[in-house]
Order: sequence, then C-alpha cells, then structure tokens
Amino acid sequence: WVRTALGKFDNRAITSEIRTISHSYTHELLDLCKGTIKDGKAALARLCFSMFPSSLADDQSITESAD
Repeated sequence: WVRTALGKFDNRAITSEIRTISHSYTHELLDLCKGTIKDGKAALARLCFSMFPSSLADDQSITESAD
C-alpha cells in the first residue's frame, strides 16, 4: 500500500499525513510498523523513520531554519 500511495501522491503529502497520524496515534503506528517489519515489508517503517533527523547536525539545521 505504501508503494501505491507513493505512486499516486506526492511524498510531502504522505509525510504530512503520517506526521499527523503519528501525533494522534503514536502507539498504533508503532505497532503497525513493527508488524510490517515482522512480515518482511519494511516500506512503512522506512518512510516513518525518514521523517526524523538522523543525527544531531540534521536536528540543529532544522531548528536553525525554523528560527
């Protein structure tokens, strides 16, 4: 389903929706990601993790651009 959504919608739109969902349904989204990883389908988890900065340097550049 992630591949289908990426084919139909812009990556920004999908990322925005996942962020909204993650704020409201954090535990459910984590359980869903864990389940998809166990099934060998890590696309959703990969997409979720791509939304977060991977290092402190990335985190600092985000906060500097927000100022």
